[in-house]
Amino acid sequence: MTGPPTPPPSSALEIQDAQREASVPPPAAAQSETTAAEPADHAQNEEPIAVEPTVQPDSTPEVATQSLNVYQLLFPTLADLASKGSYRELVDVAERADWNVCLLILCLVCLNTLIIFTQAEGDHHPSRLLIIAPLVLGYLILDDLPPARFALSRLPRSLESQPISHALFNLLASTSERRYEKIYVRAEQVVLAAQAFQIPGYELTAVIGALTTNFVDTFRRKTFALLSKAYSSLPLSVVQTYLGFTAEQAISVATEFNWSYDAQTQIFAPSASGSTPVVTNGFRSGPSSLATFGSLASGLILDTD
Repeated sequence: MTGPPTPPPSSALEIQDAQREASVPPPAAAQSETTAAEPADHAQNEEPIAVEPTVQPDSTPEVATQSLNVYQLLFPTLADLASKGSYRELVDVAERADWNVCLLILCLVCLNTLIIFTQAEGDHHPSRLLIIAPLVLGYLILDDLPPARFALSRLPRSLESQPISHALFNLLASTSERRYEKIYVRAEQVVLAAQAFQIPGYELTAVIGALTTNFVDTFRRKTFALLSKAYSSLPLSVVQTYLGFTAEQAISVATEFNWSYDAQTQIFAPSASGSTPVVTNGFRSGPSSLATFGSLASGLILDTD
């Protein structure tokens, strides 16, 4: 039940008590409501904070671009010189490049600053053979054998062990010793070794194949000229050994140079006429022989089966 209403203070004591009660702080619940309301009002007055969208990283991986060394950079130039038949320029350019790297490494060793150069782009890198292989074959074409031997002797053991290096060593040795029965076989081995030695992005096989073919062609021409000058008669088997031809191929080429052939005795009689090619500082033929020999020999090189 609700009692009667409290009368208002009338005495001085009651008035003082009422004033003291009015000065007491409000209850905690009221304070919490006021405190909670203040941040809300403050938040309404503040400007919203702009949030930048999160940028997602590109999922496409970046392709690492490897820097090319001097051998890789120079190989296209050597390939172009080989295609043009500029063999003297080819060996000059290749020699300078190889020696420059060797001298640079020597200087770095003397300065104690050689760190990873040898492995990255120095004389031990497999790409050095992009320079050495055309260099050696260029010297062979020019019949300049000592510098070809020296170029191979500069290779470190890690590159000496490569099959293409072995094949070039063998071809050079047979050529130096004039082991005619082995020269043509070992020329084929050079081409096969080049096919097995692959550096991605570089057509070494095509360049080595073209240079080897030209060497065999040049060597056969010079050999044929020497046989024409040195012998008055030659057995078919000897001509086959010297030229690396089958019997049919040897007869076809020899008769084009006016060599007579006795099928019964299988003996050639080299012609002493002006149509026989003569070697001076290169290969030269008589009035009508060089073009004919070239057209025949070009299809026979490295195909003696």
